[in-house]
Amino acid sequence: MYQVKLKNTSKEPIWLVPPKLSIGSANDNDIILNNHGIKQHHADLVVDNNNIYLLPDKSANDIFINGEQIRQSHTLKEDDIITLCNTELKILKPHCEGQQEVISDSLSDKWTLEVLNGAESGKAYPLKKTNTIGRSPDCEIQLIDEKISRKHARLDIIGGALKITDMGSANGCQVNDTKITSAYARPNDILKIGMLEFKINGPFLDADKTTINTSKIVPITPISKKSAPVKQPQSNTFIRREQILESKQALRNLNSNKNNHTKTLVLISCITLVLAVASSILIISG
Repeated sequence: MYQVKLKNTSKEPIWLVPPKLSIGSANDNDIILNNHGIKQHHADLVVDNNNIYLLPDKSANDIFINGEQIRQSHTLKEDDIITLCNTELKILKPHCEGQQEVISDSLSDKWTLEVLNGAESGKAYPLKKTNTIGRSPDCEIQLIDEKISRKHARLDIIGGALKITDMGSANGCQVNDTKITSAYARPNDILKIGMLEFKINGPFLDADKTTINTSKIVPITPISKKSAPVKQPQSNTFIRREQILESKQALRNLNSNKNNHTKTLVLISCITLVLAVASSILIISG
């Protein structure tokens, strides 16, 4: 499993977790680079099994790997240096299992599997560093479901991700609706075993929003009209029912007042006309 690190800084490296990590200045990227020249979406780090690739954005023309400019997908290996504008990232592959164990131990009590359906919906199973799931009483997480094998899957917490391994089950495992034999998952991913679905909750909820600042003062990069996101006006949808009823009643009263006022004017006009005709008749008779 690989990591990517901002070169020449003390910031902790980031685990490269399938299927990909997006890099750019926009807040919807996995790795956010807040420095001059970085586009809203600059490139993707694609993870496929044990291979990683750098996939540049079509509009990005300032991406280099080990000093060589690239414009299309490129396979990465350990110690490769990625340069985006003036920002350098280094690909790492930790070889010290002991280091991974220390990281795992410190974070293992922060991972849970939350049941999303079935009779135990809402229940959260805390995860240890290593967990087995199945119908067998020997499993750390025992699930009663006829479509779940006695030992269905193993879950290992490795660094900043959760590794899920199918243990030769009859019905398999799915992560985000994709059948897997072995895969890494992140917080908020959905694991399906048999007919049960679980939401993966973990400590790195912000790992999907990893911000790397390359300087204390971040220059503002102007965004072109074409690339600028269109902001939708915020709508105040939380209106109390009582307020709506009051507004309707006020409109009714207003219409009622208008109608009453109109009737009064018509009545006065009729009385005036009758008096005028009566006066004329009296004058003629006299």
